[in-house]
Amino acid sequence: MTAVALITTDLETSPLGLPARITDTLAGRTVLAHTVARARRIEGIEQVVVVHPAGQALPPLEGVAVFGADPATWAGITARRWHVGRQWAPRAWRGGLGGATVFDECLPAGPLVAAMQQFGAEHAILLRDAWCLLDPQVRVAH
Repeated sequence: MTAVALITTDLETSPLGLPARITDTLAGRTVLAHTVARARRIEGIEQVVVVHPAGQALPPLEGVAVFGADPATWAGITARRWHVGRQWAPRAWRGGLGGATVFDECLPAGPLVAAMQQFGAEHAILLRDAWCLLDPQVRVAH
């Protein structure tokens, strides 16, 4: 069974509707490159795939597959929904209206399913582009 790490990113807009800063440099690499490097260290992950709106030019990333999602499937499913759900808990990332959490921010379901199909993945771990401090010791069960 194939397991992939799917990293969702938008080079133009952050999940909070602000300008994206994932291509900013941190300790000699972009924030996105740090996230990719950690994702590649997760045991059981066979491939790292960066999922983004098609038409955006990603910075060079070593050992990564790229999936450009149709911008029409990306638009309208992100920031507004999260803003409304999370505004009820401004000091806590763990909850909001209807149980909205930080994990909802990496779930443009249509593009993720399409990426999994293209790369033959049966399992996936979902990550955001700026999660450069993720714990690579997480285990992926097949």
